[in-house]
Amino acid sequence: KQSPFLAQSPAFISMCSDDPNNLPEVNKVKGVAIAVLVFGVISCLGFLVPGEWWGGLGGVLAVIGASVLLCCTGSGASASAGSHIGAGVLIASAAIVHAVAVIVYIVFWANVVNAVNDNCDDGVYSNPDDPNNQDEVDCDALSGGLEGARCREG
Repeated sequence: KQSPFLAQSPAFISMCSDDPNNLPEVNKVKGVAIAVLVFGVISCLGFLVPGEWWGGLGGVLAVIGASVLLCCTGSGASASAGSHIGAGVLIASAAIVHAVAVIVYIVFWANVVNAVNDNCDDGVYSNPDDPNNQDEVDCDALSGGLEGARCREG
């Protein structure tokens, strides 16, 4: 059962129901904006990766763009056109930043794999004379099996 307080709230009416003054396509955008908002919030977890903040920045842009669509659009074509354009620019910018984030994360992962392979080749993980080395480390497991794949190809 719906709360009587929410039913009378103008913010609830404009955010969670179709506006008869808008085109049906404009009303459908709110459903897409909710998905963009959810994925934007999840993308903000990208700020937790040290030095690799691109995903978080894309998430913030997506959250702002989706929020504009959900709460700040007017009624009627002329009132909501500017906010839709602004939100579209923000969400498109978020998509571009996310594409950059994918490239940055792939490069980061490749650098980590190369560093592990270099250390395995140099014997860093398998030095029996090192007092800190308690067990032999499986370098194939550390590099995701790439070392063995490279040997089989060559």
